[in-house]
Amino acid sequence: MHRIVRNIGVPLALSILSATVARADTLTYNFLATATPYGAISATLPASPTPTSFTANSFTLASTPVIVDGDPATVNIDFYLSTAGGGAAGQGTRVEGEQLFTGSTSSPTFRLGTFEVGGFQLNISQAISVIPEPASLFLLGTGAVGVYGVFRRRRNSETDTQEAA
Repeated sequence: MHRIVRNIGVPLALSILSATVARADTLTYNFLATATPYGAISATLPASPTPTSFTANSFTLASTPVIVDGDPATVNIDFYLSTAGGGAAGQGTRVEGEQLFTGSTSSPTFRLGTFEVGGFQLNISQAISVIPEPASLFLLGTGAVGVYGVFRRRRNSETDTQEAA
């Protein structure tokens, strides 16, 4: 048992603990804007993005990948405070409406929900992504080693009892 733990369990535990830290609380949001006759614009952004630049009234996310009616594109998107008309701008088009984020322009967090922004129906929803955590994998592995140890101990105990009789 000790040899199995030493040869398999310890290297496994070390590799899991030294793995790149995955965060289970990393959230991404799906953005879907639709309007007739324009079609649909979609993007996936972090819940709390790091602005490329910001002012007192807005922040910019540069080189943001979006899909416009099924065609991929890359645009700079500006998001505005409600005191500056709210809404967003991209590719030379500004649509005013509700403020789409909370917090400051230097540290924004997007809001969830459906918003009316310049004739567009904008739905911001949480994207569900499964991210395994190294700590969870470590707990699963040590639990499996523990269960194996219990069964092995019981088997050895039964064998010793039968040999003594």
